[in-house]
Amino acid sequence: MGAPPGPPRAPVCSPLPPSAAPGAAAGGVGDGGAGGGALVAAVLAGAEAQCPSPSDLRTANGTRICAQLYADNSPYYDQCCAGPVLVVEPGADVPYMPRGWAGHVSSLVVGTRCELTVWSRAGKKGKMRRFGAGAVPRLQEVRRGLFGDWDNAIRGYYCSCK
Repeated sequence: MGAPPGPPRAPVCSPLPPSAAPGAAAGGVGDGGAGGGALVAAVLAGAEAQCPSPSDLRTANGTRICAQLYADNSPYYDQCCAGPVLVVEPGADVPYMPRGWAGHVSSLVVGTRCELTVWSRAGKKGKMRRFGAGAVPRLQEVRRGLFGDWDNAIRGYYCSCK
């Protein structure tokens, strides 16, 4: 009994960005519309940041890319693989990350028939991990030792393709 039902709510598991999540400071239902437009915009915005499939890793002229490293991730999987991108070519042997990339990789995608080997310390030292073809949208879910993870931990890499 009591209050009439409000507008329909999105399911709890829907991929909403933090700005559209319940309890966000601004925006959402009261921003001048019925609220459905904000949800559609949020879902479409997230769709643009999805990780590419390994077979899609090619340059504009069709040359193969071994891997792509991304600086941003998100608690929402469809919004991972965002932000600045470091393109890794086949055969790239980089013991020291380029300026601004050391300790800033949060997502990665490895191309089909390729393998990316990464190290936690510069000069190919420290912990080592191999990633086969596929997407890793959240490196914080990949364990590095007993207590660590690989989020913002890559300091060097080697990438090879067959």
